[in-house]
Amino acid sequence: MKDTVLPTIASIVAASDERINIASKAEGTPNLADASTSDDEDDHFQDAVDYAGMPRILSYRGTYLFIPDQHQLSDAEPSSPASSTRQSDSSPGFGKSRKGSLLKHGPSWRKSSADQKKRILQLRSDITDDALLEEIAEVETALELFLNSQFKDAEELLLPKYGQSMYFTEGVALLRTLRALMTFDPDDMSTALDSLNCASEIASSLRKRDNNGLFGMISGAAGIVTGNKDPNYLNGMSRVQKHAELVYAETSCIQSLLTLVANTNLVNFVKEGMQMRSSFTVVKACFRFLEKIYDEEGVDGYVSHSIDEHFISGIVSCAGLFGLILSFLPSKIIKVFELIGFQGDRDTALDRLSMSAGWPFTPSIFVTGNPKAFARFKRCFPSIPQSMQTSRSGGLRKPLSELMMFSYHIVLASMNPLPDCNLPLASLRLEQCLERRDQSFLYRALRARMLETEGKADLAEIEYNKVISLQKDYRQLYHACLWDVGLCQMAQRKWISAFGGYSVLFEESKWSRAIYRYMQAVTLYAENASDSRVPEMMKEVPGLLKKIAGISVPMEKFVSRKSRKFAKQGGSLLFPAYEILYFFHGLVMMGKDALEVIVKEADKVITELDEKKKRTENLPYETFFDDLCLALFLKAVAEREIGYPTVRTLDEISNQVLQGQKFKSALQGSASSADLSQDKVNSLKNSISGFKRLIAEAKSIVLDHWMLLYGRYELGSLYLRVGEYELARREFEAARNKGAVDGEEGNGVKKASLENMLQVRCHNALLKLKALEENSKLSLSDEL
Repeated sequence: MKDTVLPTIASIVAASDERINIASKAEGTPNLADASTSDDEDDHFQDAVDYAGMPRILSYRGTYLFIPDQHQLSDAEPSSPASSTRQSDSSPGFGKSRKGSLLKHGPSWRKSSADQKKRILQLRSDITDDALLEEIAEVETALELFLNSQFKDAEELLLPKYGQSMYFTEGVALLRTLRALMTFDPDDMSTALDSLNCASEIASSLRKRDNNGLFGMISGAAGIVTGNKDPNYLNGMSRVQKHAELVYAETSCIQSLLTLVANTNLVNFVKEGMQMRSSFTVVKACFRFLEKIYDEEGVDGYVSHSIDEHFISGIVSCAGLFGLILSFLPSKIIKVFELIGFQGDRDTALDRLSMSAGWPFTPSIFVTGNPKAFARFKRCFPSIPQSMQTSRSGGLRKPLSELMMFSYHIVLASMNPLPDCNLPLASLRLEQCLERRDQSFLYRALRARMLETEGKADLAEIEYNKVISLQKDYRQLYHACLWDVGLCQMAQRKWISAFGGYSVLFEESKWSRAIYRYMQAVTLYAENASDSRVPEMMKEVPGLLKKIAGISVPMEKFVSRKSRKFAKQGGSLLFPAYEILYFFHGLVMMGKDALEVIVKEADKVITELDEKKKRTENLPYETFFDDLCLALFLKAVAEREIGYPTVRTLDEISNQVLQGQKFKSALQGSASSADLSQDKVNSLKNSISGFKRLIAEAKSIVLDHWMLLYGRYELGSLYLRVGEYELARREFEAARNKGAVDGEEGNGVKKASLENMLQVRCHNALLKLKALEENSKLSLSDEL
């Protein structure tokens, strides 16, 4: 499921004008796609979660207003019927369900501007630079509680000042955003959006007001058009005003992303896209301001301009995250984003995130091996020296930047061939974090993920079970771990254990009941193909599909097609558990023994199918070549993993070049290196032969056309590992071009499942190919 996130976000651009209005979602309905919408103006009013002694927030067609509590309304103002039936809940625990309610249209609910202005004036008078630093110190305490798995304690620490403090309100909003993304519950989405808006409103009220009149308006309009903002506008700002710029940009951007996930139509897409661009413009201007201060005055300039490590870590991490996300998109899309002001250079992004996280960073070969690029590349300015910092933490957002770096080097690297992955560094830093926070749910989950990547599914399962025992408050985090436990169990061929976990997920989790049901069915089928429960479960899958951000989830569409194929073939599928495990990166978790079982089982099926074909002039059955190609595909992937495991591709890039040269020589018949066994070389030869036969037979596939595209991609990955860079490029280009390249006989496929996911993989594979080629040239020049 994780690997479908980037393609799903990328495909929002092509989404039709479908509306998913979370405000009018019927209570208890888990499916966002089924949420009803209404054109009635009354239904566009939504009452947000309220707390004792604090104002609620009213949402009217995307415009949010503060409104007083019921007891604060004057007798002359008639109350709304809906408001009179609200139940107060002043202390919700983290992880508890929140059910919102709808307000009916009434004139009294628009009389809130005076109260709002009064609160804004109060906020401005209460907050000072020193008070802000005290506030940040308290929020850091809450962050430490969160990182140590004390989620409820963290929210309880933040809640008393919710709506009254900028950073406390942002903290609560981020916790609720996490919950909303984990549950996809409409009420959680609504609560998170309201909290984000509340934080954004507070930050906006504390920003420096533009007193330049007409010139300021023209300058602002020009900034919207060009995507640039003059960094000098931060001159003269107080510490509070600078932090307000940062918090406003952060909350506005997250709010836009969450809105797109919850309610996407063409108008919303343009509106929220412009809002994200506006947020990025603020971040970019702040970054250029910090850069200018450092270039002109050095680190001493930070103090004279009331700049602290919290502001620096926030701006730098935001700038890095924007660039890193964009860098995963295909180059043609990146160029479009760059035209409107975004930047998608991965080296620059990682350099900024590394600075914020306190990690060392070495630019990739794209920078160091190219004099022009090296001349253009500008390292991120340093943070404030420890002796001049206002705290010992290194910045409020430093731990969050570290989590981003771990996600890149551990999680994303296991899904995509990244050219600049540094797993040894990530492993070292992770252990250091665990020394300080040994009860951290997040860090232990990352360690378990690393064990998965290393092909140690048994140890990963043990670690995930430890992770589950660390927290009791947040059921959705338990579900996330249970998903990975199931994959680990499938990688060990513990089918019944995996079935039990997916049964819990199907009953309790709202992420994707279609996928959970399918996983139940295929694990039962792998254990006993004649189990009577399997057909009933397969029959349910198509009816469980849902839409996120107005579009279908690609992986759900895939399992729906497979369940229909199961029925079409009279209740049978070939290797459905191995097939779905491949898409969730489960085959690379398998140890050598489990991979050899796949090779043996697939080889047996291939032999049987070949014998059937010889005995008859016609095809034995319609999807004969679908089954043959699947067996060839799984066998080839398994043999490649036996010969050259994926975890070896996460070494330093220079080590991969040397290893590839050794394998290349061995495969070409030259004397093999002492550390290369003949068994490994033979496995790779067999894998290449299997992929080539798959490509030749794929023209006869009836339903599962994805195998041609993914087969060519996986063959390219094999060539990439063994130093055959030109052959690798040919396969990657074919994979992203419908399965064919110029000069080959036959045409590619018209349409295949999960193409967007493959496009992202190919884009990153070609980047890694380029990095390997540059390193190879560099090593040859050193030898000469």
